[in-house]
Amino acid sequence: MSRMTRRRALLTAGTAGFTTFAGYRFLSDDGCPTLDESLWTIDGRYWSPPVKHGGKILASEHYTGMGDRILSRIICADSYDGQEQWVYTVKGSGAGIPLVHDDTVYVGTGTDHVYALDFETGHRKWDYDAGGLEEFGGGAWGQPAVIDDSVFVGISHSELSTPDVTDSSTYTHRVVALDTSDGTERWANRVSGTSFAGPARFGTSVVAGTESGHVYRFDAVTGESLWSTSIPGEVRSTPIVGNGVVYVTTLEGAIVSLDAESAQKEWQVDASGAIVDVVDTGDSLLVGDRTGAVTAVAKSDGTEQWQYTAEEAVAAIDVSTDVWILDQRGTVHRLDTATGETTHRYYVAESNVENQCGWSPRSDVGSGIIADEYNIYVTGPWVGRVSARIE
Repeated sequence: MSRMTRRRALLTAGTAGFTTFAGYRFLSDDGCPTLDESLWTIDGRYWSPPVKHGGKILASEHYTGMGDRILSRIICADSYDGQEQWVYTVKGSGAGIPLVHDDTVYVGTGTDHVYALDFETGHRKWDYDAGGLEEFGGGAWGQPAVIDDSVFVGISHSELSTPDVTDSSTYTHRVVALDTSDGTERWANRVSGTSFAGPARFGTSVVAGTESGHVYRFDAVTGESLWSTSIPGEVRSTPIVGNGVVYVTTLEGAIVSLDAESAQKEWQVDASGAIVDVVDTGDSLLVGDRTGAVTAVAKSDGTEQWQYTAEEAVAAIDVSTDVWILDQRGTVHRLDTATGETTHRYYVAESNVENQCGWSPRSDVGSGIIADEYNIYVTGPWVGRVSARIE
């Protein structure tokens, strides 16, 4: 069967194809910008959001992609020159967002596996198999979390080979705790829907949200359910936890603050559109949505601090230094964290549509961004690096 991403399977939109990347380009005022030489790129098919660790960039190919013919790479590349340090290949699906902890890479796949790989060599240390038979709809796509000697993953599987991807009840949805040394299952708790985003650690507990709109908190050691609650909409981003508060966003645009001990709702506000990414700046949440708006919301009471409008739907946000936004046209916007005012804009995508600049915004092409004062790392149909310095 042909490839289908989990997102498009649920939307019954079919298979999407992507063009090969040729170089990065800086934005100019006169038409499409001229091609600027990239520092390096690695081609592929829809990479996961990138992870930077120890001078290396990690990403997984065919992120959210499923299908028995898929052969996908989990790569570790030198962040300076893009030379591949190692490649681990998985069959039958794509892979999720990696996590590096204590020289081990933990990553889930669409075939309901979780792998532990050596960070230096890529050699497999262990493999956890949830036992699913499905070709579409399950998997472990979110970034895992580690507390002490346990790794926590949201994972869904089905005992049917062809379950109805629109019917959540045909899958078993769980949050599992695995021994970091050998992958042994320490505990597993059923949840009401797919935990697409990875769980968040909160002290000696983990917090996970699901696409059914439920949020759970479990004791990290015993798996005991400490509380569960529901909010309006699908939770597709990892909850943000800090100072005794859990912040959750939904695909429908809700931003909700919950007391971490009691799950009582403290406040709720709505974004301009469907939320695709949220990051923590300390005092504020930065929420990006499909209308192109990025809104800074005060964590104390949900008050809007500022709002910036990108040209197209937001793909990803990073706050390693300033605010960096990747939109679905392939433009990177650099903003002042305090004011939301734009300081620079860059094109990082060659056009894949005649007579248009950048990507076609009708498709979700961009997936992730990491940036600092000198470099921008972007993922989508390729993994690449460009200089962030302005002459």
